[in-house]
Amino acid sequence: MRRDAFSLVELVAVLVILALVSALAAPRIAGALARQRADSAARRVVADISLAQRTARATSAARSVAFDLTNECYTLADIDDPDRPGQTYTVKIMGEPYRTELVSARFGLGLTLSFDGFGRPADGGKLIIRTGDACRQITVDGTTGATEVSTVACPARAASGAGKLDGATEVIPAL
Repeated sequence: MRRDAFSLVELVAVLVILALVSALAAPRIAGALARQRADSAARRVVADISLAQRTARATSAARSVAFDLTNECYTLADIDDPDRPGQTYTVKIMGEPYRTELVSARFGLGLTLSFDGFGRPADGGKLIIRTGDACRQITVDGTTGATEVSTVACPARAASGAGKLDGATEVIPAL
């Protein structure tokens, strides 16, 4: 006897197996995507910090990067936006393609990283970003302005879910 088709039992069995494999793979794929977005966002922040430092050296004028935890963005003061000449260079990190939250930032006593006309930072500091369950810490050396990105455990979210202290500077936990 020759069969040209699958039985209903065989089709249901294949669908059950596909559903199980999908259920197991989905969290891993979501985690990998969150890690990739966190890495991309960290690279973007590091590139923009480097741009501010290079511009300070090239113009012999102070430049700064101001982080706004409430609005999930940062601004490079006195640097034009490359996509919109004449406008201030502001990066909304919560938007596409990063969808990343600015968890905390601390440079000296505030949220602004400043470079003098020689490209030296006024203070070093740390910034933590979060995408899903993936967190990255960007550390800026207080002497050279060199940056380092590291993977860190995500701090607990605030009760409001925003992960911030009502617009105040959040102290970064010691590692």
